[in-house]
Amino acid sequence: MKKTAIAIFVIAFIGCIWFVTFSNQQTLKVRVNKVDKIEKVSGSKESISTQIYYLLYTDKGTFRINIDGILAHPELAGKLEKDSVYEISVCGVDVPFWGVYRNVIDVK
Repeated sequence: MKKTAIAIFVIAFIGCIWFVTFSNQQTLKVRVNKVDKIEKVSGSKESISTQIYYLLYTDKGTFRINIDGILAHPELAGKLEKDSVYEISVCGVDVPFWGVYRNVIDVK
């Protein structure tokens, strides 16, 4: 019984991660307001971790451009210019309160 509960929890957790990362794929026409490089440093004096990504601020909301991982597209950050209009493809969910933004997966 305990193994079944753990298995159900693991499957639900993986499903939740998939939903937050890959669901809700959309293509939007946006005007770029700003692109900011975000550097988050965390850890202790024995182990330090640095996370770097870009936030894309547009007239349709804020989006994340990852530079590593499954959804990595570092080349997109340098391609976007302020006050220009682009068609972007995004996926994921948007929960700014938790620092979670939809991921940019393509720019045209």
